[in-house]
Amino acid sequence: MESPKFPEWPIQSFVERLAEANPLPGGGCAVALAGALAAALGSLATQLSLKNPRHHGDDQRDGEFLDKIKEHQSAFLNFLDADALAYQAVVQAQRLPGHTAEQSLSRRQALDAAFLKACEPPLGMAHRGLELLQGAALLAEQGYPVTLADVGVMAFLAEAVVQGALINIFSNLSIIRDSTLTRTVREQAWRIKEQLQGLVTLLRSLLDAQIGKRP
Repeated sequence: MESPKFPEWPIQSFVERLAEANPLPGGGCAVALAGALAAALGSLATQLSLKNPRHHGDDQRDGEFLDKIKEHQSAFLNFLDADALAYQAVVQAQRLPGHTAEQSLSRRQALDAAFLKACEPPLGMAHRGLELLQGAALLAEQGYPVTLADVGVMAFLAEAVVQGALINIFSNLSIIRDSTLTRTVREQAWRIKEQLQGLVTLLRSLLDAQIGKRP
């Protein structure tokens, strides 16, 4: 399967293609792009904070944090194609013949395996989205006015990443007929969902507190 190389596409071309009645790029790719944007905003906010003369953090720690944010940004760009390739594998399984009972069973097993494999990119995005939310909380605590909007948008995008990744995971799992295959991934997804709720509550509290401090 050939990679579509979505990270190299111009923004307008990608958005216009997303709007067409075409399965690729789809929701998973949109989640990946949102994750890359959230990470980029985290990088922006961190670098501006480090340049701030009133910066009161640990420069080494913040430098390591910046490296991690950039790693997330690169990973989300890679997820653009990873998610697309996972979907293409599902399409290939759907095209398998199912005329006989043996073919039908083989096709069903291939579909279950493909949909389970398709959970891997969104699961990775969900984990990284949680880490971005944790990073946004650290940045929000610093409370630099010049980066407050950037950190807020980063946080809301990261929340959307996790929510979007989870709906992709649960959607894939709902199609798999062999429930024994889905148990581990489903449990991971529910744990992520629980973690998300706590982080979102914390972040909104931090952001509201920062906004409330302003005249």
